[in-house]
Amino acid sequence: MKMITSASRCVDQWAKDILSIDIYTNEKILDVACVSNTPEIRVNFDEKIIDLFKEVRLIHNLNIYSVNGFTVQKADDMKKIYPHAISLQDSIRTFNQICTKTKNENRIAKLIAKSKKEIQELIEINFNLKWGDLLKLERFSKELSEKISLFEENVRDLVSKIDQIHSVFNQITKSELNKEILHDKISQVQKIIDEIDNVSNIQIWISEMDAKLEAILTKKLEEIIEIWLKEFNNPSQNENPVLIKEYTIYNVKLKDQMIYLEPSINEAREFWYSNLHEALSIICSAKRIEYRLEANFYKDNVYRETTYRNILNNIANTVLKDCYVKLETKIQEASEYFKTWLTYQVLWDIQPKNIYDKLEDDMEKWQHLM
Repeated sequence: MKMITSASRCVDQWAKDILSIDIYTNEKILDVACVSNTPEIRVNFDEKIIDLFKEVRLIHNLNIYSVNGFTVQKADDMKKIYPHAISLQDSIRTFNQICTKTKNENRIAKLIAKSKKEIQELIEINFNLKWGDLLKLERFSKELSEKISLFEENVRDLVSKIDQIHSVFNQITKSELNKEILHDKISQVQKIIDEIDNVSNIQIWISEMDAKLEAILTKKLEEIIEIWLKEFNNPSQNENPVLIKEYTIYNVKLKDQMIYLEPSINEAREFWYSNLHEALSIICSAKRIEYRLEANFYKDNVYRETTYRNILNNIANTVLKDCYVKLETKIQEASEYFKTWLTYQVLWDIQPKNIYDKLEDDMEKWQHLM
């Protein structure tokens, strides 16, 4: 008997606590809390309500206390609010977590700015909404849940894609100096970019990615120039050449009493200029990453650089100039050497009879000639 009386007192106190919950009509659904000195949106929902339905059902089943009709009615009213409150809690919690994680994530901040602002505006519009307005509450909780679910999915997808892009950037940094391989890596970056949609500030973001890639390619181009010069200046030391696979061999030939050089100086110059430009094209001819929709829109109106040939402007003038100076120096050295052979051309042009007629038997003149 004492146990039943004690239980009844506990239930009486429980009923008073339930009656004190006035969230249904008087409270706003949202408020602001300070978390780690940072204001944060939270759902203004009394956690006691979560257990209310179970407690009413349990007490009713135990048949030890007659739950008054007002309490039962209030529990039923709360039951209508409960799914929306839980949905809002999940949505707001997810949104706060994403905002915290991306707060210092500059890689995607611009891309999610519009979606984030739309969610913030939706919350602002419904900030003063009360639990009593079930129709608006239902519409708001559904719309917020859909937007945040999509937002979460987009953020996750963006982080994954940007991680892929930076992984390819690292591969390019370490890649061998092979045109096909490097161009394929850049094409991979473009393919990932083409898969990104439903984002904001995409042009600005791509410009930033392009600048990062250009910085990497500038270093690769400097590396190419350095290796090309080394191989050009020291052909005998290149057991495993990277850029220069073939060298010109000058042959001094005689045909029909005419001395000539094969290949000619001009042909040699053309060969080596082409060789240098082919090495530079490993980087300079690569297609620039772009936002394809924007490119199609502006293609007839605005000039756009479609390759990375402008990287040549990033190279110090003295470095690039040094290539051409050394190339021309080598060609001039070959030309001067050939000129020494041309001095013997006169021996083929002179008729022996003319020499005999002029020198006759004068040994002193013959010795001087020799």
